Amino acid sequence: MNGQIDDAVIDALDIGWDDTNARPYVSNAPEEVRVIRDMLDMRFCWESRVEFFFPGVLDRIGRVTNESGFLFPEDLEPGDEPFDGVQMFDPLDTITLSDGAFDRLMSRYFRVVLDRSESLKLPITQEPWWSAFADATVQIEQRTN
Repeated sequence: MNGQIDDAVIDALDIGWDDTNARPYVSNAPEEVRVIRDMLDMRFCWESRVEFFFPGVLDRIGRVTNESGFLFPEDLEPGDEPFDGVQMFDPLDTITLSDGAFDRLMSRYFRVVLDRSESLKLPITQEPWWSAFADATVQIEQRTN
């Protein structure tokens, strides 16, 4: 798949928290947005994924790890095929989201991580980067309004 995903599909995704395993997840994701589900619904090491992604979301700079991630048009190199919005990809698929849908998705995801991690007093909240993450979450939320 390599297509533009309608904002309504992205906005309908439910970002939740698995209390049993103390981790965020994406539910009700149709197959067309499997890339999003797989990128954000990490069973292990979700903390490092959040730390890696949030500066890129905040500053609109692509982040890629293990052939998966997201890119903005500004990240393209000469000769790359241009696109509007944000591309999310893994080795199997590439999808494109509008800027607004991407920010709304990531702000919801980050808000769940922030609120549940703090309410459960998870060790991640003591990491040196946590306060920058909390500030970034608020800034991204403000950008969505």
